[in-house]
Amino acid sequence: MGKAISCIAHDMKTPLMAIGGFIQQVKRKIADDKLARKLDFTFEQVQRLEVLVGDMLAFAKPLTLQYQQGMINHLLEEIVMISGEKAARHGVTIRTELQENMPVAEYDKNRLHQALLNLVNNAVEASPKGSEVIMRNQHLGTDIIVEVADSGSGIPKDLFDDIFTPFVTTKKEGTGLGLPIAKKIIDAHGGAIHVIDNSDKGVTFRITVPVKPQGHL
Repeated sequence: MGKAISCIAHDMKTPLMAIGGFIQQVKRKIADDKLARKLDFTFEQVQRLEVLVGDMLAFAKPLTLQYQQGMINHLLEEIVMISGEKAARHGVTIRTELQENMPVAEYDKNRLHQALLNLVNNAVEASPKGSEVIMRNQHLGTDIIVEVADSGSGIPKDLFDDIFTPFVTTKKEGTGLGLPIAKKIIDAHGGAIHVIDNSDKGVTFRITVPVKPQGHL
């Protein structure tokens, strides 16, 4: 399945880039506002397909992790800073509850950043205006636990068990690959990811990552 997805996505990537480029060139030569708006809409749809193709390639490719030592709090603070603009546009506040004196851990910064940023952005999109997203962490035994809690309407019961299945999504414009990619990254670190119903509203995604991956020197 992974090889098939990779082949299809790779073959789609180049023509989509060409179509998007030609649309932009044609738009610059058109004076008709109505036609220009139609081209804008067409270009947006091409961009959506490009995002889908990118996600398909990311999901299909095997992961090779580049481990390095780092402080997980620094990574989480960076993610909150990057997500801040998106949260502001949605009228959502991101609040952190970060445990101090966390141990130095070994992880692939770029990959773990990708997984956590996806979870935070999903939480922001799921949460209504005026609410908040909470990111918290703790050190428990040999593991680091990171939680991202939203204030949304939750996940339908019929999708709860399939939320990490490729192409399953609760979003109208989602690709259904964001969470499977996040799970793939966490699994590669020797960790685990779970979704939990909050007692009041929304859900919490809980990530567990070992401080030092087993077998990694």
